[in-house]
Amino acid sequence: MLWTKTAHGYLVPLMYHFQSKTFNQFVVDSNGMFFEALNLEFDVVIVDELLTQHGIVAANILKDRKNIPHIIYSPTIQTYWYQSKIALSRNYVIADSLMGPIPSESTDFYKPSKFFDRLIAFSENYVEVFLMDWWVMPTAPYFLPGVNMERHYTNAYFTFGEHIDRLGNPMTEGSDLILVGSNCKSASSVANATLSKEWKEFVEDPKSKGTIYIAFGSALLWDYMSNKVKDSFIAAINKLDEYRIIFSWNGQFPKTVKSNIKFTKWAPQMAILSHPKTIVFLTHGGLKSLKESLCAEVPIVLMPLLAEQVYNAKFCLKLGIGLVLNKYELNSEQIATTLRK
Repeated sequence: MLWTKTAHGYLVPLMYHFQSKTFNQFVVDSNGMFFEALNLEFDVVIVDELLTQHGIVAANILKDRKNIPHIIYSPTIQTYWYQSKIALSRNYVIADSLMGPIPSESTDFYKPSKFFDRLIAFSENYVEVFLMDWWVMPTAPYFLPGVNMERHYTNAYFTFGEHIDRLGNPMTEGSDLILVGSNCKSASSVANATLSKEWKEFVEDPKSKGTIYIAFGSALLWDYMSNKVKDSFIAAINKLDEYRIIFSWNGQFPKTVKSNIKFTKWAPQMAILSHPKTIVFLTHGGLKSLKESLCAEVPIVLMPLLAEQVYNAKFCLKLGIGLVLNKYELNSEQIATTLRK
């Protein structure tokens, strides 16, 4: 799905409904551990905003039984539906939708002056809110008896928002919405403290023109990718033999690559990005990766795969701080050329 589908406004309601529908099986599979955990003592419950039906149920039970407050944590930009529930609705066309068409060019960011852009944004956002209000919420009690999902969101003590709120699109704020996303760790101290001798020897090769770091998150399983996609990436990085390349690859490592390429299942990402030899970061555009790239001041190439990654990519294009690759248009020459820019 990551490579073959484009996420649209119906995806959030669809996933909410699926998780509600399968919650009982989750409880069975937990062998009683879920309800055992609710007998422990808590001062506060922190629940992810998105797709955590077990967290919603736990917060409801602990609120009803012990009057324990709960906090909602939004790990990315909040959905339009959720903001409507906390009286901080955004205009459907003032900025881009959370999901939608994947950009291909540096000019493919949201332009409110264009009717077609406004039409897409309105359609994506309206579908999300309509399906949540008229499908997910009415059917949830059948799968989660005694749990009021809407009350869970409206009665939260407050909300932490992780998204970047000091750049780009205007965002609504409120006294119970605490935005914590616009901050950076000390890049220099992270690099010096965590980049091991092995990594330093690799990236500091005097023959290298710089380090290219590639990572698409832990959800991407390369063993299940099509040969076309894998071959395009392998061919592209084999053309970049004047650079050192670190590729965070979740799967069996390819064998047909040159010695300047290092595959790894895990990499000290912030340390690599903070190193002065790193010249570009190719990423799926998750918020954490985007923020770390901005904090380390490393040029970024985004290839959004799903969900809000499209929003993040268009956010960067609007600010002129990144380039994009479209997952449907990949070829080795395009990848290599974009990374060299």
